[in-house]
Amino acid sequence: MRLLPILGLWTGSLVAYAVTCGQVDDFQGGTTMGWTEGAISPNPPSNVPDGGPLGAGDAYLLNVSTGGFGPGSRLVMFNQAQWAGNYLATGVTRIEADMANLGTTPLSMRIAIEGNLGQRYSSSTAVVLPADGRWRHVSFELTTADLTIVGGATSIGDVLADVQTMRILSAAAGPSWSGDAIAATLGVDNIAAIVVGDCDTDGNVDLDDYAVFVNCTTDPGGGQPAGCGCANFDCDNDVDLHDYGALQTTYTGP
Repeated sequence: MRLLPILGLWTGSLVAYAVTCGQVDDFQGGTTMGWTEGAISPNPPSNVPDGGPLGAGDAYLLNVSTGGFGPGSRLVMFNQAQWAGNYLATGVTRIEADMANLGTTPLSMRIAIEGNLGQRYSSSTAVVLPADGRWRHVSFELTTADLTIVGGATSIGDVLADVQTMRILSAAAGPSWSGDAIAATLGVDNIAAIVVGDCDTDGNVDLDDYAVFVNCTTDPGGGQPAGCGCANFDCDNDVDLHDYGALQTTYTGP
């Protein structure tokens, strides 16, 4: 297994924003935070001020699809702002969120990402949301073991180094970029960028990742060396004993 061959890649990204370690879309500001279905959708995502996972006063994002054909028919939404950028540099290899299926049909939730030349990957395995209206905490891994290519022909490392678009979608048949044409209502909240220490994005945290962690270690407040985002669990710009404790909890072995 190679250690971080892709962390040193530079790409000419044109995105105006960048994903950051620990960022969370909680929708408390009353906006959709850049999540959209595109300008022609008749039923774009909307901010709901009440009824999120914490109940009264907890805002969330509502996404509705109609089924059938045309704009708004598919359960898919995308973000090209704060969820674009270099995931390898930040060490983010997991997306977590709270989701609730508020419709009448089970949903098969996945994420999908697109690189700067249109290369696309989607979750290999879906998170199934029963049609019961309950909020559930879900997670999606951004690793070679958990993503399947659905467009283009390049490595997942190249795409993660310069993500242009992230999508949240329901696709029952398998990994997808376009999502299901389905009548559905989805609630989403607390979309979070998580560091788990998987420095080589191979789907596990093992001795190869530990070797990278050791080379990244600094004193508290000592700064984060280049290429060490994957070792900075608590997003505080250094790699110290706090991060080592977190590494012990995520360590899986090969």
